[in-house]
Amino acid sequence: MPVTIRDVAQAAGVSPMAVSKVLHGRGRNVRVSDESAERIRSIAEKMNYRANDLARSLRTQRTNTIAIVFEEFERLGGNTGYFIELFDGVISAAFERGFSVTVCPKMVNFSRNGVIWDGRFDGLIWCKPEDSPTTVEALANSVIPVAVLHAAFPEDLPVPVMVCDNTQGMDLAVEHLTALGHRRFSFAVDPANAHTDEARDRLFGLKTALQQRGIEFDLMRIHNWGHKGEGFEADWESGKIGTALVVYGEGQAGEILNRARQYGVTIPDQLSVVGFDSTRFCETTTPRLTAVRQPVEDMARLAANLLIDRIEGKTVDHSRHIFPCTLDVRMSTSSCPEASLRP
Repeated sequence: MPVTIRDVAQAAGVSPMAVSKVLHGRGRNVRVSDESAERIRSIAEKMNYRANDLARSLRTQRTNTIAIVFEEFERLGGNTGYFIELFDGVISAAFERGFSVTVCPKMVNFSRNGVIWDGRFDGLIWCKPEDSPTTVEALANSVIPVAVLHAAFPEDLPVPVMVCDNTQGMDLAVEHLTALGHRRFSFAVDPANAHTDEARDRLFGLKTALQQRGIEFDLMRIHNWGHKGEGFEADWESGKIGTALVVYGEGQAGEILNRARQYGVTIPDQLSVVGFDSTRFCETTTPRLTAVRQPVEDMARLAANLLIDRIEGKTVDHSRHIFPCTLDVRMSTSSCPEASLRP
């Protein structure tokens, strides 16, 4: 049988409250001499006493566990470093503050009896939730603290939101590409992300940046290709792709680079490609991918810290935290090709 506080107290000749005070820091009104405290610690160690986390959670009504909820998530590996940076940020904050982290594939049930809100988690970080009335209602009525990553919800929602400045990021991409002489732009996004706030904001940012430079954007150059770039060949053959292609995320951009190479399209001589996220993955593509960088790890770390602050009753943050972007220029962009090289 596991050794209990009462067992330690009996062996040390003190009250269970004294043991709890020494070993767990509870009981502000309990006084224990230094000599007694040392004896309690020594006896607890000899008896191999271990705290009962389950019993503690029942008393405190806390599990010291937070959840990360994704609407679209399959695995950490693969063709993007986004998830690795996000997990690094959350875990570095949570572990430092004594919290465990659980990954959930999606928000299973919005009701108060749903598995996300049934008491197994003290709070959750919701990544890329869909901007819908149902989601807004769920956030407004959540029975546990929530922090949101990558969404542009109404500012009066009682949750902190972490977003990058997508408009500024796309302006950096357009500034780089127009300096290289490009005037015909395309935008690609995969079906899983086409409905997200991020995709909408990045497309809006691209259009705005072009408009500010007096460049027209052809709506026919919005490409809803598969995550692996399915559809690239047909659109290239029909001349629908501009000389500069801006892609929603680095994963799809990397697949497009592979697809273009297999189809005989030379990057960047015939087509310049810019992705988004700019994790270490971009150094592994052929050619290395020019990309807008959003500080995913910093965003995730702040989300976790704000969430735990709320769980511990320290602060209540309902702010929208906007992170500036930078541009990492690599080898997938170059001067606009001569007209004779493109249809």
